[in-house]
Amino acid sequence: MDINLPDASGLDLTRTLKDSNSEVEVIIFTNHDGPEYREAAVHSGASHFVTKWDIRIDEITSLVASALSAWNRKCQTDAVSARCCT
Repeated sequence: MDINLPDASGLDLTRTLKDSNSEVEVIIFTNHDGPEYREAAVHSGASHFVTKWDIRIDEITSLVASALSAWNRKCQTDAVSARCCT
């Protein structure tokens, strides 16, 4: 997600996502570089911060794969818990 979205702040959206599900991983992918942007992203709950200037396809692929894997593990754990508890 970018920091500046057409109709919203990516940082505000990150906070909203994290408030609704603290386990969701948010990757900030933006043109904005600098410690103040990185700090704001981490403070909002972003899992990772990547600048478009430093784009490396292998890094993005790895970050997305890791986030999806973590989400899948959580869903599987939740599904097992739901079956065991009902």
